[in-house]
Amino acid sequence: MSFDALFFPGDRVHSVSIHNVTLVGGQLSEDGVTPQMIVEYQGKQHVLRATRPVYEKDIGKVGYVLPSQFPSAAEYGSTIFRAYQDQSLRRVYELDTTNDEYHMVPLNHGKWPHHRAHLQCGWRCDSRPTGFLAPAGLVPGANGEFVPDETEVVSVRIPPEFEWEARRHQMKAADLLESFIGDLAGIQNYANKPRADRFGSNGSDERMLAENWLERAHGMKAIDPDQLSQQIEEAEEWDAQQDEWSELLGEYADRGGDPRQLLEAVDGVLTKLDELGPDFVLDLQAEVEATQTLPVTACKRKRPDLQSIRFSTGINCD
Repeated sequence: MSFDALFFPGDRVHSVSIHNVTLVGGQLSEDGVTPQMIVEYQGKQHVLRATRPVYEKDIGKVGYVLPSQFPSAAEYGSTIFRAYQDQSLRRVYELDTTNDEYHMVPLNHGKWPHHRAHLQCGWRCDSRPTGFLAPAGLVPGANGEFVPDETEVVSVRIPPEFEWEARRHQMKAADLLESFIGDLAGIQNYANKPRADRFGSNGSDERMLAENWLERAHGMKAIDPDQLSQQIEEAEEWDAQQDEWSELLGEYADRGGDPRQLLEAVDGVLTKLDELGPDFVLDLQAEVEATQTLPVTACKRKRPDLQSIRFSTGINCD
């Protein structure tokens, strides 16, 4: 076994993750201090410098190896092993393709060049044996599932004071904004079904503080979006019903009926129902729902109008 030049070409850390790796075990280096991991990749075993001792529960599992994200001078060249949530998951490089739909989308300056990755990576698992695609940089969860990216790209002006705050925390402005968005929206990014947009909360306390800020700063303008959507749907449904009634009224007139007389008859029905009171209306509604038809007794008509239609309520439309 030896250190693998594939992971560490020359004296630098490889910048990409290596997939379909099996964790064989762990050990300490010759100095007796530095942790190492033993992995198997493409039928060959390799010893890699690790950021921490190997977890016993991960031994024998398949996953991927990636370089340490924030290595110190002492940890330079160290790696991390992460097991796949679905142990049948495998990276299938021959299925890789490009996502032309987002090829020309402007890039931001976050940790990932753009959340809607241009490159689509191929995968396969037991529940999806024919293979499937996922955005580059995303490792699918259980059964190969992940939450698709449905984000919208917006342009935001950033003042120098905000840039300074981002630099003070060793972040870029886009990273800081996206981190706050995850907390404010209460987004939780679960490993068994990861989000392609990579948004996520920093913790329950952070979500609570962000919600308190929003309520304090903008609570007076809050509305219920679900209720508003329902009102819009009801208004659209009402408009559609009015259009349908207008068409039926036109059809009635085309057949020789008198639309004005029809409307007067309907108005008479409504007036009579008002006189009978709400209890009668409720009883009538229950009867209609039970029979799925209006309780109407139609007399023989001499002309195609409602002059000879008599409702079972006792209202004569003559």
